[in-house]
Amino acid sequence: MGRLGVTKKRKSPRTSELTQLKKELRRVSAQLERREQELAEALEQQTATSHILGVIASSPTELQPVLDTIAISAAQVCGSDDAVIRLVQGDGLQLAAHHGPIEPGQAAPLSVDLDSVAGRAVVDRQTIHIRDVAEEPETELRATIARRLGHRTMLAAPLLREGNPIGAILLRRKEVRPFTDKQIALLKTFADQAVIAIENVRLFQELTEALEQQTATSEILGVIASSPTNLQPVLDAIAQSATRVCGSDDATIRLLEGDTQSLVAHYGTIPTGVARRPVALRTPGNVAMLQRRTVHIPDLLAEAEKFPDSGALSRASGVRTYLVTPLLREGAPIGVIIIRRMEVKPFTDKQIALLETFASQAVIAIENVRLFQELQARNRDLTEALEQQTATSEILRVIASSPSDLQPVFQTILDNGVRLCEAQNGAVFRFDGEVFRAVVWKNLSAELQAYIANTSIQPGRESALRRVGLEKRSSHIPDMLADPECIVPEAYRDEGMRTSLAVPLLKENNLIGAITVLRREVRPFTDRQIKLLETFADQAVIAIENVRLFQELTEALGQQTATSKILGVIASSPTDIQPVLDAVAESAARLCEATDAQIVRVEDGRLHLAASYGPLPAPSREEGMPISRGMLVGRSIIDRQTVHVHDLAVEVETEFPESKLYQERFGTRTILCTPLLREGTPIGVIVIRRLEVRPFTDKQIKLLETFASQAVIAIENVRLFKELEDRNR
Repeated sequence: MGRLGVTKKRKSPRTSELTQLKKELRRVSAQLERREQELAEALEQQTATSHILGVIASSPTELQPVLDTIAISAAQVCGSDDAVIRLVQGDGLQLAAHHGPIEPGQAAPLSVDLDSVAGRAVVDRQTIHIRDVAEEPETELRATIARRLGHRTMLAAPLLREGNPIGAILLRRKEVRPFTDKQIALLKTFADQAVIAIENVRLFQELTEALEQQTATSEILGVIASSPTNLQPVLDAIAQSATRVCGSDDATIRLLEGDTQSLVAHYGTIPTGVARRPVALRTPGNVAMLQRRTVHIPDLLAEAEKFPDSGALSRASGVRTYLVTPLLREGAPIGVIIIRRMEVKPFTDKQIALLETFASQAVIAIENVRLFQELQARNRDLTEALEQQTATSEILRVIASSPSDLQPVFQTILDNGVRLCEAQNGAVFRFDGEVFRAVVWKNLSAELQAYIANTSIQPGRESALRRVGLEKRSSHIPDMLADPECIVPEAYRDEGMRTSLAVPLLKENNLIGAITVLRREVRPFTDRQIKLLETFADQAVIAIENVRLFQELTEALGQQTATSKILGVIASSPTDIQPVLDAVAESAARLCEATDAQIVRVEDGRLHLAASYGPLPAPSREEGMPISRGMLVGRSIIDRQTVHVHDLAVEVETEFPESKLYQERFGTRTILCTPLLREGTPIGVIVIRRLEVRPFTDKQIKLLETFASQAVIAIENVRLFKELEDRNR
């Protein structure tokens, strides 16, 4: 018995040790299971993010695949029963995407108010988390939708573009199971990706619209140039372009002949009606001509009482939406251009402005042909008029062939103006709102060239050009030496200048420049010559507008290309942030026309260089900079906002003393900094610099902020991926 007792005492510690080992094994096993679950969740989140970025990059023109993918990913990764995306349209929230077994709710737009979780997220501009709908105050949401559909826990995040809500993404669970902080943060990421996709599609659509409008304008100008004596091809081309570019079912052009409107061009599927229509009828076309303004009728049936003579036509043909703009020549109506839709779908402001542009082109074509027909009727003026028409056609051809360069257009206009007006010399000036500055000239001596090239001419009464600046109309001085208000500069006296004529370049009654021609003898210009030079001025305005549209188009295309490139780098480098930051720096410097661009990140309370592009020397990556308001980058970090300094050399002593060494070393003058913000917390700064004093434009500032947002997304993606790798290790 004694031995048995001893044996039991020896086995007792081993049994206790075995029990302890089993407990430890169970604890380790549970820990491994938790880590495997965390690893699976992180991998699923990274895969969803990469998939969404891939869909964004592959669908630059179509939003629906991206929203559908985001809804699916949000529901799966956040563990909800469904996901709903609604976008702001007018005064409501329209259903845009849904995934899951729960019904998405009403198809009609939700009101943007506090009665729904999505509406509350949009109104408050913040994430809304309802842990149990049953515990919420009695609202329309709880009484009807939630009770009928059976969901209990809800989470909604707003879609914010530049701080303005454009929609919301909503997650729902049928059981009471609040979402975790990780899931809430992840939904915000999905919301940011939805905003990026929406913005990409919007920019691409604007780019496509601008390109289509530019193409239509160039085509019409080409037809005008190739048909100087035949109006019909031009009107047919305008009707076709108006229908296509404005998205209407048809387009009609009618010209005024006495007391009737005559049909001269039509394109589309809607019947045109009678060929001649009395002006006395109460129709939208007649009202537009009589009131000399564009008339837009969203629903003709709803306004039948205002247009009784068109009500029967609308009921018979089914036309609902109407847009009419008059053709005005020197303020007098000569006809109308009409576009129509069979459905109630109002035209946008862009489409209205575009139709008015087509109307202006029609007037130019009509005026060109009218002038040519008058020339044919007057044999004695045939040679002179033919030269004028040839010059007009030549100018139009130059306009059509120089969509991005004004210099050859101005030179051609001036050459023809001086020749056909029988002047000795002349010049074209641009007006910046305060002074005139010469851009091209012809037949000027070296002294006179130096005078006008280096002189800023303000509006006044001392010359024909100055009077144009005051009056915004043509100014003719038969004899400058005899005019009591005229002061002739010495350079003009030395050239013997006596008679001068200046005509304005007007865009929507805003003065943007002028053309001047001069004679050395006292010989007044004729009314026809004055009119001809005014026509050349109108063509110069068209050329300026064409170049502006082309430059905007090129700029938008460059921005879209850079954005797509960066998104592609983000998608292809989920583990390496450096290629993305290098691409962002390069795009920022190039598209914002900066000397260089640098990206610095906050690490251990200091700023360290992360990427650089440009010829200026950059600090080493190991060399950290303190975060201080005395430096631009530090102030941008501290204030969490963009800092734009027009001339650093002026402000360095008072505002940014700690930047003095860098300013003197590199010669930086204009500088722009915008912070990289992750959920409101600054994690870095992107800086672009110029060596000359040339402030950045609002578009360039907004573009840099876009690049900053893309850099933050890339950094966040890599951070998530590295966390995943750490968990793997």
